[in-house]
Amino acid sequence: PLMYPCRFNLSTRSIHELAARKAIRSLEGHDLKDVSEYTDHNSEKYKKMVEWIARDLDVSTLRYQTADDMIKAIGRPKENLCLYCWTGECPKSARPKAAITIDIVEVKPDATRTKEIKVEL
Repeated sequence: PLMYPCRFNLSTRSIHELAARKAIRSLEGHDLKDVSEYTDHNSEKYKKMVEWIARDLDVSTLRYQTADDMIKAIGRPKENLCLYCWTGECPKSARPKAAITIDIVEVKPDATRTKEIKVEL
């Protein structure tokens, strides 16, 4: 699930809107700065978070695609994709203080699409 708000304001703008962060707040009793235990899809904390979200959504089964599987499905080099919403890490291509073009992946219930945007840093 998304762990960080979009740095480019293309989707979620607030950490408080994210289902994963709501689950973490409920499970931990407060926000966490380091959510790495919740980003490892093999960890117990990740599993508890997904169970919490499933209960909150009132669904019996919930699975999230991993970032690595998504990268593989898109077929683009990882360094050309902004995965900040998932990892909290800005791609190297977005770090220089210049205008850059990066690929943004937009996942919707009916389709996944990639679009290029130019960002002034």
